[in-house]
Amino acid sequence: IALMFSIGSTAYAMGDGSGQLHDQSHTHDHGDGHKHRHEKMLVDPSKIIVEPEQAVVQVKGIVCSFCSYGTEKNLSKLGFLDSTKFAGKGVLTDIKTGQTTLALKKGEAIDFDGIYKAVKEGGYEPVSVHFRLSGEVKRNESKFLIASTHGRLFLITGAAIPSLKEGEWVEFQVHLHGDDIPTLEKGHVIPVMMDRMEPSV
Repeated sequence: IALMFSIGSTAYAMGDGSGQLHDQSHTHDHGDGHKHRHEKMLVDPSKIIVEPEQAVVQVKGIVCSFCSYGTEKNLSKLGFLDSTKFAGKGVLTDIKTGQTTLALKKGEAIDFDGIYKAVKEGGYEPVSVHFRLSGEVKRNESKFLIASTHGRLFLITGAAIPSLKEGEWVEFQVHLHGDDIPTLEKGHVIPVMMDRMEPSV
């Protein structure tokens, strides 16, 4: 279900993000006898730290270097990544946490659909994409929206949203649920959950 609203002369559509933590229990086989059982793990967004000009993808099922190879290869082809970082790939996976860090080119927007497809093609599930969101606060009734520097509009949700003023410039660490990525459409508001407040830029 999408709700329509407008800010100024621009109309936007708004969906409803689930805002839920994800159960990562499953078993998979690489096809060569290399099999893993992944026990239940709830991802706590507050434990994920995103550095400037980076994004972190929580991937379901990556627990070894063999697991991560194909996904890293697919992600490294994305045009918004800085290939001068992380051994010339722009991608680094921590197999202990299942988190893949992406080095971002300065000033370029994150291609969420590209991330989703790259991870899926590697045989895994993108649980969430964590990133720093900076922009101007907009307000639509009781909802807070952030107009980013790339011209996209984000709906901020979560229990820990601070008091915001319209027109204020802010920076948050937020995450987008993987399940929401396939439903994103151009001109639609992107629903994100706030992880933490970052220093203003």
